[in-house]
Amino acid sequence: MLADIVPAVVLAVQLYLLLTAVDVVLAWLQEDPRRWPRRLTHLLTEPVQAPLRRLLPPRLTGGWDLSPVVVVAILGALRVWLRLP
Repeated sequence: MLADIVPAVVLAVQLYLLLTAVDVVLAWLQEDPRRWPRRLTHLLTEPVQAPLRRLLPPRLTGGWDLSPVVVVAILGALRVWLRLP
């Protein structure tokens, strides 16, 4: 039963990784998260990144928002762990 769920979870993780990457690129191109299409990506990624941003505020990291990097690292590790035999 668990073996049937793992591919779906891996796919969801990969899609969220892609969504995070798109949000980062859009943040460089379009800073305002209220404008389309960034509004959609921001809406979907912010619930995961906001708690991380509170743990690593940009004022402590030289002005850099490292929350997407942490999300990618955690999800990448989860993807590798799920694919282990």
